[in-house]
Amino acid sequence: MLISDLPQELLDLIIDYVAELKDWYGPVRSLRSCSYVARAWWPRCRAHLHHTFECLEGMTARKSAFIDDPSLCDLVRTLIVKLNGNHTWIKSNARRVGPEDVMVMLKRMRGITHLSITSLALFRRETQEYEWLLEPVYFSRVVTLHPLVHLTLRNVAFRRFDEFTEIIGRFPVLEELVLVAIRPSYNSILDKTAYSTENSLAPPAKLKSLWFEPDAPSSVDFAEALGLWIKASRETVKIETVTFDVQAIDVLCNRRSNATGLEANGCILAHFAASGYLRTIRLYIGSAPQGLGERAHVLDRCLESGSFASLQGLHLLAVRSDSQEIIELMPQLSKRLGGRITVGGGKDWL
Repeated sequence: MLISDLPQELLDLIIDYVAELKDWYGPVRSLRSCSYVARAWWPRCRAHLHHTFECLEGMTARKSAFIDDPSLCDLVRTLIVKLNGNHTWIKSNARRVGPEDVMVMLKRMRGITHLSITSLALFRRETQEYEWLLEPVYFSRVVTLHPLVHLTLRNVAFRRFDEFTEIIGRFPVLEELVLVAIRPSYNSILDKTAYSTENSLAPPAKLKSLWFEPDAPSSVDFAEALGLWIKASRETVKIETVTFDVQAIDVLCNRRSNATGLEANGCILAHFAASGYLRTIRLYIGSAPQGLGERAHVLDRCLESGSFASLQGLHLLAVRSDSQEIIELMPQLSKRLGGRITVGGGKDWL
């Protein structure tokens, strides 16, 4: 039997298998070879070849031509963008990528399910820091019923918290939200009402997984607003998984309390668990984090509170070899969960 006589469903399964191969060159070379085998192979190979669109080192003429082709944009399911600031090196034949480019991509790539935006930001003389504001206007052309289920934002700033919620509200079926180094803008730090949650839109009802990594003391303002935002919607939003690293324990607490660390009443982590559906906490532990022992004890005491009655497991993402020692630092939680403290390797959720 000739391979050309196989049903199209089997041919598609073969191409799907090739797309998942992990070799030195990745699946791209193999998929390109497969696309020349027969006309029936081309559509499936094309869908895999254009599944992910990356714009990392500037906008080249080739990438601009890709965005202008509707037939190619319809194939994209994952969009990865780095906003290039003035200090960022880019290719000589490219221009810098700005938020307005994200607006155009989202408008034309209507089938994307995963979006990652990283800012290589502009330098602000007032603060001597790099900052790039992400504003709702850049998402204004996004269709209301966008199929996005995963959103990652890294190193961006917001003037007001309600601007952040307005952007998130553009994606009603969002299930996973990753927030890394999110902070208020310079002017927001001076305006104490900028990060109030009073006028904020509710989180997407299907949001189940939240990952948060602060980067600076100013991130605490965003963390507090985020916790209150989730808690206020606990009747409709059911967060099942929360992920953070060891250093985040210092931020995920009520800084206005006299108590120490996460054992403080009203801690941000407890806000994430307010719906009563939190099942799993994923904790990243680096090679040699400072203050691990003290933080582990604080986390152990915190998770014993009634706010985490629904907790069923703790997963440690560790690059340390002494993972058993880490588990021993949390005796109360170990006793309660039994063997449901598991250990994995590396930041495999990024």
